[in-house]
Amino acid sequence: MRTLVIHGESVFCAGAQKMLGYFAEGSAAAGIHLAIARADNPRLDPLLPPGTRTFRIPSNQQFTLPGLLRQAVAVRRIARQGNFAVLHGWTARDWETTALSGLISRRPTLGLLHDHPLAPHISSGRRRVMKLCARRGLDRVLCVSGAVASACSLAGYPSNRLLVIRNGIPHPPAPAPPEPGPTIRLGYLGVFSERKGLRVLFQMLDRLGEARPDGWELHLAGGAQDPDGNRLVDELRARYSGRAWWPRLHWIGWVDTPATFLATVDLLIVPSSEFDPFPTVLLEAGSATRPVIAARVGGVPEIVIDGGTGWIFDPSRAVEAGDQLAALVREPGRLREAGQAAAIRVRAEFGVARMADDYLRAYRELTSRGISPAL
Repeated sequence: MRTLVIHGESVFCAGAQKMLGYFAEGSAAAGIHLAIARADNPRLDPLLPPGTRTFRIPSNQQFTLPGLLRQAVAVRRIARQGNFAVLHGWTARDWETTALSGLISRRPTLGLLHDHPLAPHISSGRRRVMKLCARRGLDRVLCVSGAVASACSLAGYPSNRLLVIRNGIPHPPAPAPPEPGPTIRLGYLGVFSERKGLRVLFQMLDRLGEARPDGWELHLAGGAQDPDGNRLVDELRARYSGRAWWPRLHWIGWVDTPATFLATVDLLIVPSSEFDPFPTVLLEAGSATRPVIAARVGGVPEIVIDGGTGWIFDPSRAVEAGDQLAALVREPGRLREAGQAAAIRVRAEFGVARMADDYLRAYRELTSRGISPAL
């Protein structure tokens, strides 16, 4: 199946771009002849496997109608010259180009959604464009989790165009779960922000420090990405640095490879306080045979089996979550068992091969039915 992925992002590089690299890596084995029409973004280059076929298209980062037309004309030319059967917009910012390109090149189109359709960082104008594309411009809206699909339905997207395809990651050989020592090593991996639950994390730690004053330490990998994040860290430091448990914190900074960090911890804490569509870090932890305790938000329950492959808590009840964390610190054998179960589940359900196969089925469903562009 000759598929052209459209991705016009020229500034940012985050989880969606990492997943594009994984998909490019696994597409050939699924029978997908993949090429990417992309704007120039040097941060994306190292994420794509060597030999990935790419075409440059103009950037339209600051959206304008002339920029949209330039992108669509470029994509149409690439689609026709390469005889691509399907056009796949990789993020919501690529939907309008994908829809228009599909219309003028007479190709079926899909748009992938990595986030809540009404996420606070999506402007009102962008939300209107997304809904228009979902209703009239795209043949399918692919959602990375059932939680995202449910949010789309509630936001007025046509349910008959929604399709859930969950993300997958490559799996190196599974390491043996660690034998917990006398000190349980807790971990946090990610951005220091309100959205990712750093405040919730410290409320949990404060309770943990009361219920279990010793026998644990916390390793924090990551950092703030904006002034709000820096202010949050300063506020937490001012509030908690006098606590007896404060010296148990180890500030690691950003890490290049999550697996390297995960190998150093016994339990990963994922305390997101807002909707998290389908957290890749949970897949990475499971692949590394590490269990998690995670907030019940977004797609988290689709990955973590509460009490089986990890534990789930209500982020509005941080004190209770701290008590739950204290109980886990007292029973390290449960951590090892949950880590083994997580590795089995993630490798069976959330691999790149499964994700690529699911995309191929979606492509074939459109082309076999001879679906014309939705506009």
